[in-house]
Amino acid sequence: MLLPYGSTKTVVVSKAKSEQFGIFFSTTAEPILVQARDPSRLVLNIVSAIEEERFEDALKEYEQHVHMDGFPRKSVLNKLISGLTESCNACWLEKASNIVDLIFNEKKHDLLDKEPLLFLSFILARCQQPILASNVLRKLVQMEEFPPVSAWSGVIGHLCQTENGAFLAAELIMEIGYLFKDNRVDPRKKSNRLLLAMKPNSFVFNLVLAGCILHGVTRKGDQLLELMPRVGVKADAGLLIAMAQIYEKNGWRDEINKLKGYVDETCGLNDSQLQHFYNCLLSCHLKFGDLDSASGLILDMLRKTSEAKRSLAAAKSVLEAVEGGRVSHLHNSETDKLEFTEKFVLLKIQAPTFTEFTKDINFSRLEAEARESLCLLSEKLKAHVELVTF
Repeated sequence: MLLPYGSTKTVVVSKAKSEQFGIFFSTTAEPILVQARDPSRLVLNIVSAIEEERFEDALKEYEQHVHMDGFPRKSVLNKLISGLTESCNACWLEKASNIVDLIFNEKKHDLLDKEPLLFLSFILARCQQPILASNVLRKLVQMEEFPPVSAWSGVIGHLCQTENGAFLAAELIMEIGYLFKDNRVDPRKKSNRLLLAMKPNSFVFNLVLAGCILHGVTRKGDQLLELMPRVGVKADAGLLIAMAQIYEKNGWRDEINKLKGYVDETCGLNDSQLQHFYNCLLSCHLKFGDLDSASGLILDMLRKTSEAKRSLAAAKSVLEAVEGGRVSHLHNSETDKLEFTEKFVLLKIQAPTFTEFTKDINFSRLEAEARESLCLLSEKLKAHVELVTF
């Protein structure tokens, strides 16, 4: 005798015998129970579970909703993604990425908002999940929800801290830069305003080149150097040094020699940047076994150093005369300690919440973290400069 579907016994029998009687029954008891649920009740349960940070329960309710009635409405989906992201937990971050992938596979990306996806990409990059972070950023571009460069630079900054991340960051900047090659985008059209806000600038090129140099991804760095003039980015002091380092790593002595004349004539290069450049040039001469050029370069640097010391001595004499011979000395050890404690603060503190993230409409926090990331990369690069000191 058949038992009613609603009984517990029916559930047990159907589940245990599903394989044996699969040809007679089109469904098991589990889907039947799901069908009995009210979609609106599932939505309330999802929202409640997210707010209480019961993410496992939220995902179970979400999966039941998808099985029974498709994806929940847009606001619920975005709340689920942002809630999982805010946890900064590797497991929940992967689940959030999977939800985004599924929505894209079903061609339902109109259910996704820009802010939760950008937040997800940023937190994934911050949590050292570069592949997932770069994939989500690509999806934003595919949706034509173009993030401004101040926003996506924050993602890039964290990616560049690892070798794999630096490679992916270079890929991303080339993909985004491709949209702007050879003046493809007309800046006079108002409809291009959001797209133009995404255009790579010299800062993000500096950032990615620093990551490529530090982690030895120099071939990608060379591709970036070729892209720069095609997207209208001019080399500043930082980029000149990055170019020199890439040329040195790839053994392109002719290219770095061409840069020397420009560097010697360019104002604004500080001692550290000059040190980086001449280290690259000297290293290149030594790689080619050109001791004459290496010796000539060293003598030239010694001459410039001597001139600089004389200029400094003269400046000190004037200062002492103006101040009546009193020269104040900074306590360097204390100053260095203070500077060290103030460095990389944003990279170390807790990530912003989604509410804080959305309130920062100019993406100041992301841009600031990107700048700290570049400083961190620069510090690591300085540690590699050993041949030349002034």
